[in-house]
Amino acid sequence: KQSELIEFAHQISKLNLYDRAITIFSDIINGDFDKNIRSKALMEIANCFEQKTVLPDYILPISSLFENTSILNCPLYEINEELMPPLWKAISIYDSLSSKSESALLKLADIKFKGLNDIDSSVRLYKKLITSKNNEVKLKAGLNLVDAYVVKGKLDDANALLNDLRTQFNDENAQIGIKELIISFFSGMIQESLNIANILLDTINKNDPKYNEVLSLKNTLLLFINNDAQFKEYSSIQLLIFQNKKIQALEKLLVFSEDIDTLIKDIVNYQIAILSLSFNDINLSLSILNSINTKSIYMEMATILKAEIF
Repeated sequence: KQSELIEFAHQISKLNLYDRAITIFSDIINGDFDKNIRSKALMEIANCFEQKTVLPDYILPISSLFENTSILNCPLYEINEELMPPLWKAISIYDSLSSKSESALLKLADIKFKGLNDIDSSVRLYKKLITSKNNEVKLKAGLNLVDAYVVKGKLDDANALLNDLRTQFNDENAQIGIKELIISFFSGMIQESLNIANILLDTINKNDPKYNEVLSLKNTLLLFINNDAQFKEYSSIQLLIFQNKKIQALEKLLVFSEDIDTLIKDIVNYQIAILSLSFNDINLSLSILNSINTKSIYMEMATILKAEIF
């Protein structure tokens, strides 16, 4: 069946066998298939080209799980220049479909934002999409537009958009709540962040990975509960990381780590080690990891990270 063939190719692409999947999708496009199936195959080819371009900062199979599940992660891709041709192919396909498909237009906006870091262009596309009659498209575009505003440093615009989304969608929508938590966190508002975190923990299913991420962020907030000034400084550095301003973030973290409590210092040092690896400064990373000697989860994480470096 046509649907089974395209699903088979989709599953192959999920195994990162992109070239093989592209071959099957191309056969579908060139074959005697339903128009909708061929359009879906074209979207899948674009997605394969897009996925081929994503370049992890530093491949660490276990430690990356700790780093890549954070809701505070930078939404922008790291793309090697030599991998740009597949991305341009994906952009060309999405662009060709965008006048008839809001899903393609959303993909195009996402690539411009996350892949090309063309924030202004992606903002224009997201603004167009948030007027969609398709609620799924509208919500995805709105949430990504929030991220784009944050990357641009426009936290007030991000907040205003979240208020609009809140009136249009379910008051208990966890995706919107998580964005509200992020904005509050980056704004240095510790008590408001805790309040939002508590509401989310009552709302999100405990089996949802986002539950543990919110819980982890709440635990971080509690470390600063009696030191509002330190939290404001720490949160401003996390905003720099979200904006992909890694050099400034690393410099500020190194200074910030000099005079803070032990538990906070472990978190900061682990983050310094991760950022150092993104600049291939292995010596600095190892030196920082060796300084984490408090019996905490970060000592365990430091041990795993050192093992993977070696």
